[in-house]
Amino acid sequence: MDDLAAWNELSRREQRLLIKLFGGGSLAREGPEETANLERLGLITDAGLSAEGLKLFISAFKAQRDARRSALFV
Repeated sequence: MDDLAAWNELSRREQRLLIKLFGGGSLAREGPEETANLERLGLITDAGLSAEGLKLFISAFKAQRDARRSALFV
């Protein structure tokens, strides 16, 4: 599965949590359901965003950016 598809499989709340971690935030006041699922998927750890989570976020960000750029030039 490509990274954009994997990103799209996450709920909006889970995506928001990854964005928050990427920006340096914490999950201190977040719901346990979303964090448990992200931990199960290996996207976050107790220390924050995992290497796999970072890779997924960056790849999805780039894919969305490229999609927007190509839509502008169609």
